[in-house]
Formats: sequence, structure tokens, C-alpha cells
Amino acid sequence: MKKCPNCGAEVEADSKFCTNCGAQLQENVAPESASAQPQPGAQRAVPAQPNGFTLYWKWLVDSWKRPTAKLDTEKWYGITNILVVILLITLTCWRLLSGIVTKSINSMSGSMGDISETAEHYANNALGGSIANISISIFFAILIGVACFIGFGILGRKFIYGEQIDVLAYINSIAQYSNYNVAISLLMFLLALISVDSVKFIGFLFVILYYVFLTAVLVPVIGNGKEKNDKVWGTLITFLGLVIGSLIAYFIAKSAIMTVVNQLLSSLKLF
Repeated sequence: MKKCPNCGAEVEADSKFCTNCGAQLQENVAPESASAQPQPGAQRAVPAQPNGFTLYWKWLVDSWKRPTAKLDTEKWYGITNILVVILLITLTCWRLLSGIVTKSINSMSGSMGDISETAEHYANNALGGSIANISISIFFAILIGVACFIGFGILGRKFIYGEQIDVLAYINSIAQYSNYNVAISLLMFLLALISVDSVKFIGFLFVILYYVFLTAVLVPVIGNGKEKNDKVWGTLITFLGLVIGSLIAYFIAKSAIMTVVNQLLSSLKLF
């Protein structure tokens, strides 16, 4: 028997309603502490994890604040940063070349008076194709130069310390030390979009970008560790790679630029 909590009348133990007042009788409720226990098979709420871009952005900002700090990174961070910088430099060169060539053609057209629209249209189209080709050449020239920098940096580090080098980890360290170049290359591209007359200042920024990357390559080479060989020779090996990479990039870019110049001279003969 049990009592109705509403009227106090005694009812059967298995009754769900009071036979005296009709009130519903509650089932026995487990103690709160017991109900709070996780049930077998029950899914637990998992806190939302930050996505890949959020983690990448955090690493990028932290590297600006503390370039040499020990930061958590993913293997793809360094390669991504380097490719982004190369792409922004390439787009900057493309924009400057397009603007300068277009400005030159318009200047020639104005100084020579009325000219054949067909000739002007041909010149713009032909030079547009050449500028696209030179932009691709510049991209691969810089990419090859960077590969030489990194490759000889690894050789220099291995020569000094005689240790196995984790290539991706080494690239990540270079990217972390030179992450300022992401902001510099973005500024270069924005300036090129605004006006081609800013070419001198863009060239100044490019020099800064180059030396930032050069420093980033050298820092892990001459870093701490148990030396097997003298650091001077290891540094010279690295500088050899910097020279070779720079020369390769220079000659590839020069060849592509001369192609555009020759195309421009040929097109101007039509005026």
C-alpha cells in the first residue's frame, strides 16, 4: 500500500491514479545523483574544435609577434606561406608590367596622333599574351630560386651538425622566421593595383622581402647544436645556394622580360 500525496488516502502499491481523489501518482524517481551519471552508449557533447584556417591564422599572428618562438604548426603551413608569397610577387609583377606597357602604348598613341585601331588592338593583344608568359616564367624563376635557397640551407645545416634534417620542419622554421613577407608581398600587390607609378617603392619593398627571407634561411643553419664542422664553412655553403638560386631566377626573369621588350618593339613598328 502507498499513500496519495494529494489527499493522503491509501491506495494499492501498483496504482497509477488515486481511487479517492483521482490524482496521478508519480513513479519513483531515481535520485538526482544517479540520473546525472552517464548512461552506457549515451553520446557526450564534444566541444567545437577550431578549424584549419583558424589554427593557421593563429600561427601566422603568433609568428609575427615571436618569430623565433616554439610554435605548434602543421606540416603544410610553411609550404603554403612560401607559395602565397611567390604568387603575390608574381601577381605584382604581372600588374606592373601590364600597367607600364599599356601606359607606354597609350603614350605612343597620343604622341603620334591618329593611328590604326587594328594596329593598336594587335599590339595590346600580343603584349597581353607575352605578359602572361613572363608572369608564369617569373613564378617558376622565384620558385626555383627559393628551392635552391632551402636546399643549400639544408646542406649547410647538415654539414655543420651532421644530423638528419626533417625537410618539412625546416621549411616551417624558415616560413615562421620570414612570415613578415606575407604582409610585405600583400602590400606590394595592393600598391601595384593602385598605381604603376609606385614601382620604385615596390622595388624597395622587394629588397626588404629578399633580405628577410635570406635571414630566415640562415638562422636555422647557424642555430644551436653540437657542431661537427665549422659554422663558417656551413654558412658559405648556404650562401653558395643563395647565389646560385638568385642567378637562376635572374636569368629566367631576364629572358622572359627581353621577350616582352622585343614584342613591344615589334608592335610599335605597326604605329
